[in-house]
Amino acid sequence: MGSQSLLMQLVRMALVLVLVLIVVNRCDPLLEAFASQAMGSGCHSTGGSGHHANHHHNH
Repeated sequence: MGSQSLLMQLVRMALVLVLVLIVVNRCDPLLEAFASQAMGSGCHSTGGSGHHANHHHNH
């Protein structure tokens, strides 16, 4: 019985994840907001110098 409730929780979480991904994919302003946030963090925030900045251009 406990495993069935755990399975249902996983199914609900998966459905919510799929719904959120669909909404974000279809809503252009929200997608652009996430994209601009991603560009401001991670290896894109190094300022254009070093190994990571040139990594994407060497392919």
